[in-house]
Amino acid sequence: MKRITKVAAFCLFALVAVTAPATAQANVAGNWELTVQSPEGPGIIMATFTQEGTSVEGTLQVEMVGAAEMSDGMVEENTLSFLMHVDFDGQWFTIEAEAEIDGDVMTGEFYMAEFGSMPFEGKRAEG
Repeated sequence: MKRITKVAAFCLFALVAVTAPATAQANVAGNWELTVQSPEGPGIIMATFTQEGTSVEGTLQVEMVGAAEMSDGMVEENTLSFLMHVDFDGQWFTIEAEAEIDGDVMTGEFYMAEFGSMPFEGKRAEG
């Protein structure tokens, strides 16, 4: 009886393992052009991401302020999140970013506690 129970448990485990949907991890590595809809009008951020597993690092070049620092980058399934630290006229702001990735396109929002949220769209850039 124990042997039948073990065989049945193994078969059930194998069935679940085979039929469980595989979750693909989005790949954000490369250059991206992000268009942000800010209160002052559209702005461009050029981003270069590197990815190792779920961890994402990168550099950001913000049209209006120059280079920005990035931290806490992560991809979970098709969602990219990171923090962007921007120096604007000597005052540092931290902006939270979250985007859904669909191949070479992303759509998301930047959120700043002081100013609310700003939607953005991004596309993978050449080079």
